[in-house]
Amino acid sequence: MDIYGKNKIMNNIERELKIELTKEEYGLLLTASTARPQLQTNFYFYCDGMPRETVVRVRLKQGGGYLLCFKRLLSAHNGINVCDEREQSIDVKTAESFIADGLSADELKTRLDVDGGLSYRCIGKLDTYRAKFTEKQWTLELDRNEYLGVTDYELECECESDVALENLKEYLLITYGIAFKPSAAKSGRFFAKYFQKN
Repeated sequence: MDIYGKNKIMNNIERELKIELTKEEYGLLLTASTARPQLQTNFYFYCDGMPRETVVRVRLKQGGGYLLCFKRLLSAHNGINVCDEREQSIDVKTAESFIADGLSADELKTRLDVDGGLSYRCIGKLDTYRAKFTEKQWTLELDRNEYLGVTDYELECECESDVALENLKEYLLITYGIAFKPSAAKSGRFFAKYFQKN
């Protein structure tokens, strides 16, 4: 029985290509698209001993609404990451409570069926200004990220086909002169900067 009513667990395997961009490459792609960047904010949670390949976050989505998310890297090859991602919509009061007071392992187990950890505390946020658009066969997400005094840029593309993602690399090189550079996960970059400062 779903004790959260309509807020069921959304569980999927995500296959995603992440490409690091320079500020100039970001500007070139943004100009070529007709998309306008929209803000989404990730609040990252941490507990001692948390594996590097996992992330727990609360996301304030574009246009409002919150998602509790657990994400675990299953494999990474040639810039293509495959992850187990579990999400559940949560209300504003619950999101604000988690951000202010933390999230227990029991809560994570009940809501997302995830084991591990003791209690998770919110250690900061990352703002993403995302422009989402279609180019040929691909749905692309062009991101400018701001966190802990850093601004960086990347392009993401989710797709079920590794071949299509490999073809995207070639297309970007031929069409825009953008050579493929794999990008680490946002959470990984955030945590690296956080622990460098603390």
